[in-house]
Amino acid sequence: PTARKDSQMDLVVAGTQAAVLMVESEAQQLSEEIMLGGVVFGHEQANIAINAIHDLVRDAGKPEWLKEGTWVPEAKDEDFIAKINGLAEEKLRAVYQIRSKQARTQALREANASVFTALKAEGAEFDAGKVSDLLFAIESRIVRGQILQGEPRIDGRDTRTVRPIEIRNSVLPRTHGSALFTRGETQGL
Repeated sequence: PTARKDSQMDLVVAGTQAAVLMVESEAQQLSEEIMLGGVVFGHEQANIAINAIHDLVRDAGKPEWLKEGTWVPEAKDEDFIAKINGLAEEKLRAVYQIRSKQARTQALREANASVFTALKAEGAEFDAGKVSDLLFAIESRIVRGQILQGEPRIDGRDTRTVRPIEIRNSVLPRTHGSALFTRGETQGL
C-alpha cells in the first residue's frame, strides 16, 4: 500500500495475449520511455494471467462446441413433437380466443395439464421441462401467427392501439413528488 501511495505512476493495462487494447494512467512528469516500459511490463504481467487461464481451460475446461465443424445440435424427436402438437394445438388455439386474462390463464393451465394427463395415461416417458418448452413454442406460434395475419391481439386490440395509461400524482403524501402509473395490469410508482 505504501509503495503505491508513493508511486509516480498509476497504470492499468488491458489486452489480449497478442496486443494491448486499453491503457489508463496517471503519472508525475515521467518520460515516454518509462511510460512505454510500464505498458510493456503491464502486458507481460497480463500474459501471465492469460496463460494461467489457458492452462486451466486445458486441464478443466469443457470441450469446444464447434471444432472444425463437428458440433451438431441435439436431434429433435419429430414423432414426440407431433404428438404434443396433436394433443395441445387445438386446445391452445381455443385458449387464445379468450379475452379475459384471468380466464385465459386458467384455461391455459387446464389445457397444459390435460396434455400431461394424456401423456401419463398413455404411459409415455417424457421430460416435463421439454414438454413445457414444446407447449410454450406452440403458444408463441399461435400468438405470433394471429398478429401476422392481422387478427386482433389477445386482449382485442389491433396492432396500432396502445392501452391507455392512467397517472395519479401525489400518491405518497410525505415524499417530494410521487406518481402511480398504470397501464393494463402493470403499475409503476
